[in-house]
Amino acid sequence: MRHPLPLCRVLLPLLGLATAVAAAPSPLDPTFDRDGLVETYLGRGSDYASAVLVEPSGKVVVAGSTPGNNLGDFLVARFTRSGQLDRRFGRNGIAKLSLIGNDGAQSIIRQPDGKLIVGGSTGTNTGQERRFALARLNSDGSLDSSFGEGGKVTTRVLEDGAAIWGLALQSDGSVIAAGTTVINGELRAAVARYSDTGELDLSFDEDGLVVLNQGQNSEEARAVAVDDQNRIVLAGFSLSSQGSRSAVIRLTATGQLDTGFGAGGVSVFDMGPDGGLPRALAVQGDGILVAGVGVTEINRSLTQDFALARLDSAGSLDPTFGTNGVTLTDFRGRNDDAYAITLDGEGRILLAGTISIGGGRPHADFGLARYTAAGVLDAGFHGIGKVTTNIGNSARLQPSIDEARGVAVAPDQKIVVAGVTDSQVNGRGVSRSHIALARYRSH
Repeated sequence: MRHPLPLCRVLLPLLGLATAVAAAPSPLDPTFDRDGLVETYLGRGSDYASAVLVEPSGKVVVAGSTPGNNLGDFLVARFTRSGQLDRRFGRNGIAKLSLIGNDGAQSIIRQPDGKLIVGGSTGTNTGQERRFALARLNSDGSLDSSFGEGGKVTTRVLEDGAAIWGLALQSDGSVIAAGTTVINGELRAAVARYSDTGELDLSFDEDGLVVLNQGQNSEEARAVAVDDQNRIVLAGFSLSSQGSRSAVIRLTATGQLDTGFGAGGVSVFDMGPDGGLPRALAVQGDGILVAGVGVTEINRSLTQDFALARLDSAGSLDPTFGTNGVTLTDFRGRNDDAYAITLDGEGRILLAGTISIGGGRPHADFGLARYTAAGVLDAGFHGIGKVTTNIGNSARLQPSIDEARGVAVAPDQKIVVAGVTDSQVNGRGVSRSHIALARYRSH
């Protein structure tokens, strides 16, 4: 028989808990589905969100993938400001798009007219037969028939094995798609420019495509942005016999390497003592912000931290930013990996990613950090400038693996992070992935 604790022993801890809660309120926004968290599962396998944006109305749009009739479909979902699926979009808030067969979306942008462009890859399998893939949706989630063939575009880039990782718009409405392709078994950064109707723009390096070969063993473009001069900026990695290093490439508006940036248009640098991998970038005034993972060696064990670097307009690390141009942020995990970056209305920098927790069972949380424009953690953001969030349901039999892949700022400056939550449902490792959203208060 359990005996009740004396009343004083019950009240004192509760009073202490109330004091702690009052001193440190949750960073999550309770007006977003009551607790700041939304999980969406479509019931046919594993669903993923790879990118997110917030419309001027405050509605949240995510892009990713879901099981389809073949191996996968593009997935676009829109949520109301209160976190419910917007039933005015697609079919009950969801638009599923099938291209060649095995389709996955990695990026989404919104045009000034409200149309949505989604980019990723498509092909018959997950190996070499992959192509750039784009789709454009009207504001109600229907395919835009004025774009490509029935709203869809696929582009073979050299030997196939191609995938779009990032999208951007130039001032004339041209769509810039950046990612990777394969040449002789090696990864190469690739960029395509499309007209507003989805055709390759032949004025862009004469055929609409630029494939970069800097003489390294492999290189990859993981993110793209367009600056105020319509120049195209790519971030990724460069792998040679000396190891993997961070790389930023700048092209002119028409697709030539910009010789006024770095060495012949390319800047190669390290985001950690033992290297790093950029996954996202943003343009900040006349500089370039690069986010990803910085690698350090501690006690002969490689660990990862959020990494944030700033390059000046000439492609050099900016010594006035962070520490010699780089800021590393350690959460409580062994491996902290930043996947997305954005700027808020006050110019502060937001990084979102995944915080892997050490221990006997796999476990990962969403991680979100906010920095001042100078690359210093912003103590005005929930006291220390960073938060972690466990998305998964504690009732599950195994710890959840929560991975953040996108971040966006709403018109009211609240912060939306999107990704996936995945938990084993039995001892044999069977799992189901759900789309996961978290919305945070800005202070």
